Amino acid sequence: MPYVNALPFSSNKRGTFDKNDFELLFPVLDGFSLMTYDYSSPGRPGPNAPIAWVNDCVLALSPEAGKQRSKIMMGLNFYGFDYSLPPNASHMYVTLSRYLELLEKNKDGKLTWEKTSAEHLMKFSSAGGDHMLLFVFLQSIQARLDLARDLGVSIAIWEIGQGLDYFYDLL
Repeated sequence: MPYVNALPFSSNKRGTFDKNDFELLFPVLDGFSLMTYDYSSPGRPGPNAPIAWVNDCVLALSPEAGKQRSKIMMGLNFYGFDYSLPPNASHMYVTLSRYLELLEKNKDGKLTWEKTSAEHLMKFSSAGGDHMLLFVFLQSIQARLDLARDLGVSIAIWEIGQGLDYFYDLL
């Protein structure tokens, strides 16, 4: 089963796998695991999987609802990122243990819901500078499950065991 990236960070550009590739391989493959996360980078910190971009990734491969979408598995991340903001731009993957550690160290940090991306974020400062933490919660997972249902696609979780146990309550 191919693991594909339909759209790069800007939907104005072609991804590594496009609609033509999808249509060519559709008859001979059982499914396509669509990478709909890792949208941002240290040089461009931000949401991991903005909901509109996730939607656009699916539509780039299969603009029309129907049989083709039944083979698309929309990627769903159970991890987040800790971005060190410029001038020390970098990022670190955040799985459950690191997330809990960051919450413990930054009790004054406030989680906010970013409606446009359908993700949570927390800004905090450390000796190394300012940070932006993005991590998934039930609300962001539910938004993506709703989108998958609306689009008629299934999901592919990346990666089981990285998130909080209660994430599975929605499945």
